[in-house]
Amino acid sequence: MLIASGTERGYVYLWSEEGEKLDFWQPHDKAVAAVKQNGEFVLSAGDVVVIYNVKERSWFIAAWVESDLTDAEWIGGNRYLVADVLGVITMDKLQETQFMPVSQITAVQKHKCQIIFGK
Repeated sequence: MLIASGTERGYVYLWSEEGEKLDFWQPHDKAVAAVKQNGEFVLSAGDVVVIYNVKERSWFIAAWVESDLTDAEWIGGNRYLVADVLGVITMDKLQETQFMPVSQITAVQKHKCQIIFGK
């Protein structure tokens, strides 16, 4: 079993059951409000929605135009919910074809590849 956690600096960490740090990435510019796992996928929410594929080391980043996110949850299969501070709850579906390798995205380029949700 793997355990994922987020930090106030926007990092998401992946840990083994024994507490060994296995991987980490920084997709967020603000604090991570929620981190949830679904098999090989890690969903994190904060200033953006990010789904990280642990096996492929790739991610999908979606900008959030309304407000900061407060929670996220997998709701079965490849569907997930995200909630923001305004009380808006949105459902979306994981699209693996939208993933990009982490190695191909720098912090500056991150914002250029975002897909806008919320309006």
